[in-house]
Amino acid sequence: GNFLSSQSLQINWDSPRDTNGLISFYTIYYRDPTGPEQSLTTKVDKNNNNVTMQDILSLKKWTWYRIWVSASTSAGEGPRSDVINVRTDEDKPGPPGTPTLVGASSGQGQTWLNVRWTHPVNPYGIIVGYQIRLTGVSRGNNQ
Repeated sequence: GNFLSSQSLQINWDSPRDTNGLISFYTIYYRDPTGPEQSLTTKVDKNNNNVTMQDILSLKKWTWYRIWVSASTSAGEGPRSDVINVRTDEDKPGPPGTPTLVGASSGQGQTWLNVRWTHPVNPYGIIVGYQIRLTGVSRGNNQ
């Protein structure tokens, strides 16, 4: 599978060696660890029996998926392929928890603040850093 975005994958597969007839469509099965199995079909053009690619859209961000493919003829569905495991791409994280002031101190003309927050509930990837902004603070303001 190839990344298209944080919520979509492009899946490619090989046609079966023994088709036992003309393939009329492929079924792509997929599921994430917490959800039900889902599927979609891709019809085969009678003039081009080599269509072996499908985009899977509306997936969860930064989530592992198990994916299988099967081919069908007019006689029915064949066996499923071996499974592949693919993760959707990273995306911007959700918001971190609200910061809380743990402590403050000052000395030599400087003030230090100790602030704590929790990681985002939905990081959608690997958090590599946080940006902290301090605004609206003036001397004598105890907030």
